[in-house]
Amino acid sequence: MSQSGADRDGDLPKWVATVLAEIEDHLVMPGAVAGGQRIAVLSSLGRTMARINAGTAAILAALRVVNRNRCHPPLNDEILEGIAYDVVAGRTS
Repeated sequence: MSQSGADRDGDLPKWVATVLAEIEDHLVMPGAVAGGQRIAVLSSLGRTMARINAGTAAILAALRVVNRNRCHPPLNDEILEGIAYDVVAGRTS
């Protein structure tokens, strides 16, 4: 693991947590994601991040923010973890 980041399955790097904390209020996007679209929307976000080599921890952190701010009702954390691990492993289409 480098000083500036974590491996794909490691803990969230401190710098990512700091940036997310600073911009979290700005990540509130207009419009709620309805129950039937939550997994599709969050998987799409995860795949986009995975394409730029974001690690599992960073993807999971972003999914948690969007889930909390846009998904109604929010998904449980176990599902978010599954999405993050699946997109990094390339198991979602």
